[in-house]
Amino acid sequence: MQPTPPTATTWTVVGASVAGTSHAEHAQPCQDAHAYATLPAVGGVALAVSDGAGSVSHAEAGARLAADTAVETARRLLAVPPVDRTEDAWRALLKSILEQARDAVVEAARAAGLPPREFSATLILAIVTGDTIAAAQIGDGACVVATEAGETLSLTGPVIAEYLNETTFLVSPNGIDSARFSVWSGTPAGVALLSDGFQGLALKLPSGIAHGGFFRPLLDFARNGGTTEGLTEWMNSPKVTAKTDDDLTLLLAVPAA
Repeated sequence: MQPTPPTATTWTVVGASVAGTSHAEHAQPCQDAHAYATLPAVGGVALAVSDGAGSVSHAEAGARLAADTAVETARRLLAVPPVDRTEDAWRALLKSILEQARDAVVEAARAAGLPPREFSATLILAIVTGDTIAAAQIGDGACVVATEAGETLSLTGPVIAEYLNETTFLVSPNGIDSARFSVWSGTPAGVALLSDGFQGLALKLPSGIAHGGFFRPLLDFARNGGTTEGLTEWMNSPKVTAKTDDDLTLLLAVPAA
């Protein structure tokens, strides 16, 4: 049987990562990272957001490597349309990508002569096509879809831990096993990935339900020619920094006009 042809969709992607005010006050770099890659064979885009653990020595490097490896692996594995587009097949693909991202981070730690925990970072990955979103998440943050019907749905979200600041990371012993997966079928009007710095603004906690009023203007911004510079300016504005002092990442994708 021939694979179902992918829905022909091209994507506009706008993203930014900025240091939180608490990091800026201590001259610390932003420890968040994001990355994306187009997937022509499936009419889609791969999106990744990673948040390095603030308590480790190579958090920034761990986050950057996790995000970059995830999207590059997705691009490589989806260079041709997959024959099997079932939910189980998407989950297996996502797990493989997470494992390869973890292995890359572990190898970087080994090369630096450090334990992998010194590169600890979360990872959110989404494969977005014209009719499917396959998402995986380890740690905090969220992947959110806006539907053509006007709904805003959290596909993956944070796990509210028993203890404050208790987070599972990509290189944690149970990191891959803790991953949350979601495969959504439909026509997305927009997709957003965010790091945990935005959780209090963007999600109803502890349920993780997405605030539509937060995401709709941002996706409209991306849809109407918004730039990374404009998104960065808003993320650094008092309107945002008065409500959160953590590093911030937003990655927005909308179907191109």
